[in-house]
Amino acid sequence: MNKMNKRAEITTKEIIEIVLTIVAILMLAGLIYLLVSNYFNDKELDEAKASLNFLTAQISNGAKTVVIYNPKNWAVVSWEENMPNLCPAKTEEDGKKCLCICKIPAGAVKTFMSTCSKPRIGKTVGVCTESSFFVEGTLWRRIIEIKNLPVILEIDQDNKIIGIGK
Repeated sequence: MNKMNKRAEITTKEIIEIVLTIVAILMLAGLIYLLVSNYFNDKELDEAKASLNFLTAQISNGAKTVVIYNPKNWAVVSWEENMPNLCPAKTEEDGKKCLCICKIPAGAVKTFMSTCSKPRIGKTVGVCTESSFFVEGTLWRRIIEIKNLPVILEIDQDNKIIGIGK
Protein backbone atom coordinates (compact mmCIF):
# COMPACT_ATOMS: atom_id res chain seq x y z
CA MET A 1 0.00 0.00 0.00
CA ASN A 2 2.87 2.31 0.74
CA LYS A 3 4.24 1.79 -2.79
CA MET A 4 0.95 3.00 -4.32
CA ASN A 5 1.11 6.31 -2.46
CA LYS A 6 4.67 6.96 -3.66
CA ARG A 7 3.67 6.50 -7.31
CA ALA A 8 0.84 9.04 -7.03
CA GLU A 9 2.98 11.71 -5.43
CA ILE A 10 4.50 14.47 -7.57
CA THR A 11 7.87 15.70 -6.43
CA THR A 12 8.85 19.35 -6.15
CA LYS A 13 11.26 18.89 -9.04
CA GLU A 14 8.45 17.62 -11.28
CA ILE A 15 6.18 20.54 -10.32
CA ILE A 16 8.93 23.02 -11.19
CA GLU A 17 9.48 21.29 -14.56
CA ILE A 18 5.75 21.45 -15.35
CA VAL A 19 5.52 25.15 -14.40
CA LEU A 20 8.62 26.01 -16.46
CA THR A 21 7.22 24.11 -19.45
CA ILE A 22 3.92 26.02 -19.23
CA VAL A 23 5.77 29.37 -18.94
CA ALA A 24 7.95 28.50 -21.95
CA ILE A 25 4.89 27.58 -24.03
CA LEU A 26 3.14 30.84 -23.07
CA MET A 27 6.24 32.88 -23.94
CA LEU A 28 6.50 31.14 -27.32
CA ALA A 29 2.82 31.82 -28.03
CA GLY A 30 3.30 35.49 -27.10
CA LEU A 31 6.32 35.80 -29.39
CA ILE A 32 4.42 34.25 -32.30
CA TYR A 33 1.52 36.65 -31.68
CA LEU A 34 3.86 39.68 -31.68
CA LEU A 35 5.55 38.60 -34.90
CA VAL A 36 2.26 38.02 -36.71
CA SER A 37 0.64 41.25 -35.47
CA ASN A 38 3.75 43.29 -36.38
CA TYR A 39 3.71 41.81 -39.88
CA PHE A 40 0.09 42.79 -40.45
CA ASN A 41 0.54 46.23 -38.83
CA ASP A 42 3.58 46.96 -41.03
CA LYS A 43 1.67 45.83 -44.13
CA GLU A 44 -1.32 48.03 -43.30
CA LEU A 45 0.94 51.00 -42.51
CA ASP A 46 2.71 50.59 -45.86
CA GLU A 47 -0.70 50.46 -47.58
CA ALA A 48 -1.78 53.61 -45.72
CA LYS A 49 1.39 55.46 -46.78
CA ALA A 50 0.91 54.40 -50.40
CA SER A 51 -2.77 55.40 -50.37
CA LEU A 52 -2.01 58.80 -48.81
CA ASN A 53 0.79 59.45 -51.32
CA PHE A 54 -1.53 58.44 -54.17
CA LEU A 55 -4.34 60.66 -52.85
CA THR A 56 -2.11 63.73 -52.47
CA ALA A 57 -0.54 63.15 -55.90
CA GLN A 58 -3.96 62.90 -57.53
CA ILE A 59 -5.13 66.07 -55.75
CA SER A 60 -2.02 67.88 -56.99
CA ASN A 61 -2.78 66.71 -60.53
CA GLY A 62 -6.28 68.21 -60.33
CA ALA A 63 -8.21 64.92 -60.12
CA LYS A 64 -11.91 65.13 -59.35
CA THR A 65 -12.21 61.48 -58.28
CA VAL A 66 -9.72 59.22 -56.48
CA VAL A 67 -10.21 55.52 -55.74
CA ILE A 68 -8.66 54.11 -52.55
CA TYR A 69 -8.31 50.34 -52.16
CA ASN A 70 -6.57 49.93 -48.82
CA PRO A 71 -5.94 49.52 -45.94
CA LYS A 72 -9.33 48.13 -45.00
CA ASN A 73 -10.85 49.32 -41.69
CA TRP A 74 -8.73 52.48 -41.67
CA ALA A 75 -10.03 55.98 -42.46
CA VAL A 76 -9.16 59.16 -44.31
CA VAL A 77 -9.21 61.97 -41.74
CA SER A 78 -8.38 65.67 -41.54
CA TRP A 79 -7.82 68.13 -38.71
CA GLU A 80 -7.23 71.84 -38.52
CA GLU A 81 -4.78 71.27 -35.70
CA ASN A 82 -1.21 70.10 -36.00
CA MET A 83 -0.73 66.41 -35.23
CA PRO A 84 2.33 66.00 -32.99
CA ASN A 85 4.90 63.65 -34.52
CA LEU A 86 2.73 63.04 -37.62
CA CYS A 87 2.23 66.34 -39.44
CA PRO A 88 5.08 68.75 -40.07
CA ALA A 89 5.00 71.92 -37.95
CA LYS A 90 2.80 74.66 -39.40
CA THR A 91 1.40 78.06 -38.58
CA GLU A 92 -2.28 78.88 -38.31
CA GLU A 93 -1.97 81.52 -41.05
CA ASP A 94 -0.82 79.17 -43.80
CA GLY A 95 -4.25 77.53 -44.19
CA LYS A 96 -2.80 74.02 -44.03
CA LYS A 97 -4.63 71.13 -42.45
CA CYS A 98 -3.46 67.74 -41.37
CA LEU A 99 -4.61 65.02 -43.82
CA CYS A 100 -4.20 61.49 -42.48
CA ILE A 101 -5.03 57.85 -43.04
CA CYS A 102 -5.42 56.24 -39.61
CA LYS A 103 -6.50 52.94 -38.14
CA ILE A 104 -10.11 53.15 -36.94
CA PRO A 105 -9.98 53.12 -33.13
CA ALA A 106 -12.12 50.97 -30.91
CA GLY A 107 -14.54 53.09 -28.96
CA ALA A 108 -15.74 56.63 -29.55
CA VAL A 109 -14.92 58.28 -32.85
CA LYS A 110 -14.23 61.52 -30.96
CA THR A 111 -11.02 59.93 -29.66
CA PHE A 112 -9.80 59.49 -33.21
CA MET A 113 -7.33 62.36 -33.06
CA SER A 114 -5.55 61.15 -29.94
CA THR A 115 -5.58 57.56 -31.18
CA CYS A 116 -4.12 58.48 -34.56
CA SER A 117 -1.37 60.66 -33.13
CA LYS A 118 -0.10 58.28 -30.44
CA PRO A 119 1.58 54.99 -31.32
CA ARG A 120 0.15 51.97 -29.51
CA ILE A 121 2.71 49.62 -27.97
CA GLY A 122 5.34 50.78 -30.45
CA LYS A 123 3.01 50.52 -33.44
CA THR A 124 2.24 53.57 -35.56
CA VAL A 125 -1.47 53.74 -36.26
CA GLY A 126 -1.54 56.53 -38.83
CA VAL A 127 0.27 58.47 -41.51
CA CYS A 128 -0.25 62.18 -42.11
CA THR A 129 0.80 65.03 -44.33
CA GLU A 130 0.05 68.71 -44.64
CA SER A 131 -2.67 69.60 -47.11
CA SER A 132 -4.89 72.55 -47.92
CA PHE A 133 -7.77 70.05 -48.38
CA PHE A 134 -10.04 68.75 -45.66
CA VAL A 135 -12.23 65.69 -45.39
CA GLU A 136 -15.98 66.04 -45.27
CA GLY A 137 -17.26 62.57 -44.49
CA THR A 138 -20.27 60.84 -43.07
CA LEU A 139 -18.90 60.11 -39.59
CA TRP A 140 -18.11 62.90 -37.20
CA ARG A 141 -17.75 65.24 -40.18
CA ARG A 142 -14.04 64.75 -40.95
CA ILE A 143 -13.80 60.98 -41.35
CA ILE A 144 -14.28 58.73 -44.39
CA GLU A 145 -14.00 55.04 -43.58
CA ILE A 146 -12.05 52.75 -45.89
CA LYS A 147 -14.41 49.87 -45.28
CA ASN A 148 -16.39 48.70 -48.32
CA LEU A 149 -13.70 48.53 -50.97
CA PRO A 150 -12.99 50.29 -53.19
CA VAL A 151 -13.69 53.70 -51.65
CA ILE A 152 -14.38 56.44 -54.18
CA LEU A 153 -13.43 59.93 -53.05
CA GLU A 154 -14.81 63.03 -54.73
CA ILE A 155 -12.33 65.92 -54.83
CA ASP A 156 -13.74 69.46 -54.92
CA GLN A 157 -10.67 71.35 -56.13
CA ASP A 158 -12.37 74.76 -55.82
CA ASN A 159 -13.49 74.42 -52.18
CA LYS A 160 -10.59 72.12 -51.14
CA ILE A 161 -12.91 69.33 -49.94
CA ILE A 162 -12.42 65.55 -50.06
CA GLY A 163 -15.82 63.88 -49.87
CA ILE A 164 -17.29 60.41 -50.24
CA GLY A 165 -18.13 59.48 -53.83
CA LYS A 166 -21.22 57.77 -55.12
